[in-house]
Amino acid sequence: QLACPLDLGCHSVGNDYYILSYDFPLYLEAQDRADSVYKDQSEWTKMSILSTAGTALFSSDRTIREYAEQIWHIKACPRECQIE
Repeated sequence: QLACPLDLGCHSVGNDYYILSYDFPLYLEAQDRADSVYKDQSEWTKMSILSTAGTALFSSDRTIREYAEQIWHIKACPRECQIE
């Protein structure tokens, strides 16, 4: 059994069913970095824009289209009217 890295009342993975506390120290470090960057609003804005722009690769529309084509082997059904 893996030991719990923090004293959160769990003594083994058996008491932490979803192993939520196992990487909690890494979460705290990431939160500290986010808190630090947030203090520099220019840097925060830059990082926010870049992060948002980077999500295009994980578009739900793209994912659904790929599932339709590659897994379900179905074709799109075009709409007759445009959404305004």
